[in-house]
Amino acid sequence: MQVLLKVKSNYMKQIYTLSSRHRKGFLFILALMLITTSAIAQTWTAKANVPSPRDASVTFTINNKVYLGGGAGNKDFWQYDPAADTWTKLADIPGTTTARGFAVGFAISGKGYIGLGADTGIYDVKRDLWQYDPDANTWTQMADLPAPSRDGAFSFVIGDKAYVGGGNDSAGYLYRDFYEYDPSSNTWTSKSLIPEYIIFPFAFSINGEGYISSGAVDTEVTNTYQYDPSTDMWTSKASFPGTPRQAGSAFVLNNIAYCGLGMSSYTTPYKDFYTYDPVADTWTLLGNFAGPASAWTTAVTYNNTAYVGTGWDFGSSFFTDWYAFTVPTAVSQLSADNKQIICYPNPSTGTIHVQTKANESMVTLYNIIGEKVLSEKLPEDGNINASNLPSGQYLLELTNNMQSSKIAITIAK
Repeated sequence: MQVLLKVKSNYMKQIYTLSSRHRKGFLFILALMLITTSAIAQTWTAKANVPSPRDASVTFTINNKVYLGGGAGNKDFWQYDPAADTWTKLADIPGTTTARGFAVGFAISGKGYIGLGADTGIYDVKRDLWQYDPDANTWTQMADLPAPSRDGAFSFVIGDKAYVGGGNDSAGYLYRDFYEYDPSSNTWTSKSLIPEYIIFPFAFSINGEGYISSGAVDTEVTNTYQYDPSTDMWTSKASFPGTPRQAGSAFVLNNIAYCGLGMSSYTTPYKDFYTYDPVADTWTLLGNFAGPASAWTTAVTYNNTAYVGTGWDFGSSFFTDWYAFTVPTAVSQLSADNKQIICYPNPSTGTIHVQTKANESMVTLYNIIGEKVLSEKLPEDGNINASNLPSGQYLLELTNNMQSSKIAITIAK
């Protein structure tokens, strides 16, 4: 608390050196930061810890359960029940002596798959693939990747196929080859080369297309690429706006990707998260992860909730933390007369829907420096057209009978 008060005190000292117009903008930014941070902080909820510390593990969901296992020093495998918030030990991941770290994992048609990665060390890399049957709690070996062994590869699922690529071998040689895996025939098919050699990028799929972003080539990068399986083509997209990094975590909720954590230069871990809207091809800063700054964390989604945890901070700590993240479909506050307002979607690509029980309300939008950029009576359908406004952070104020509520809004086109 003392640190917070000191920071706030320093902020206030600096305000008096600004002009009246800039002071207004600064106070607006500070208020917007406080509103936004408060809303984001409420979306992370600590859950039961993973039973043992680890980094570089894999995870996926099957039916109503989450599965997590492996890691740089682990080959154990666990089932997480989100409803009960409990962990259950399952059959160890096979095909290794002591560990299955830096591997790929995915689930298709009620079966889980784990493969590639490293065994007892970074020089003992694999190219095998194993299928997990949750009903029998058994593993079955499938067809090997038809390419050199590796760790640090990425994977995503589109429809009933998995896609795997990138990574590096035991000598540190990087790859840009890319493959489609069909579980129904247990076959691999070579696809178009990735635009660059890559290890440990963010990887996810949305609306039938795959994406990778950031990762490392010779050093960390911020490039983003979209893969279209119908044309077998890669397309460059908007670059990741944060510090260049690798070994971060990504998940998707409501067709929006969330990418964050990770590290650079094998020394500096991060805890910031960004959202990516594939329709608008835009990135927006979300805020910080509730847990520690770390790399090689794991993330998975189930039932409109994401789960993020484990990882390493480049010190003595390998983590067991496990957090649930629920997307705020609206950021809302209660006005003085106890009338609740709800706004969605947030972020918005141009249309903002405002829902309130109050009648005859006025809606006003302010930009990041506190200037009024829109003011109108709330339409009967509640839809505000903000498509002419540039992408960025705004403050929406809803006024009724001299009482008002304020909501932080992001427009991301």
